[in-house]
Amino acid sequence: MYYKKAWIADGETKHDIATFGPLAVEPTLEGNDIGGALMRETIKLAKEAGISGIALMGEPYYYPRFGFERGAKYGITDVCGNSFDALMFLPLTEEAKSFKGKLIESSDFAKLEDEKALEEISKEFPLYRKVKVQDGFMQIFEQHLGVVESIEGDTYMVRYWELLIPAKLADTVTEKPQAGSDVQFSWNHNGESSITKVFRNLLEI
Repeated sequence: MYYKKAWIADGETKHDIATFGPLAVEPTLEGNDIGGALMRETIKLAKEAGISGIALMGEPYYYPRFGFERGAKYGITDVCGNSFDALMFLPLTEEAKSFKGKLIESSDFAKLEDEKALEEISKEFPLYRKVKVQDGFMQIFEQHLGVVESIEGDTYMVRYWELLIPAKLADTVTEKPQAGSDVQFSWNHNGESSITKVFRNLLEI
């Protein structure tokens, strides 16, 4: 998690706030509230540091549990004046509840668009099969992407990073996956996992 200074600008008025991103957890350790613990601790630290508010671009069905609300409620937009669900704001002071204007992020975030730099960073990690799906990650929140490695009766062994997770087909699935099929699945850490969708990898079409 990486916090940077940001601003809410309303004409000549500019309010100092903070933003962060990305929030990421090792995929095989998901479901253990690691992300939640990071959020709660960093919000506490931000308050203690006197930061007036936190804005972010993120999953609109995840961050509200920590107090974030749609920026539109406060009259906050992106730098182009657009308002959308993923732009959220958490005021940490009474004054910040009246902030409105355009969110201006640190120029450091522009480095995320540096494809050459990202390619170099990627070399430091294991090589995994690339997958592109029509539905964005916003739509498959709390679901995971995997590939069927083998089938044992009505149990599908789904490869998810370094893990092999047994899963059954959900009742809503009409297309039976084969070995090698890309699937979307609900991972139950303490019980039976289920495949919820078979999809086409757009990189292979």
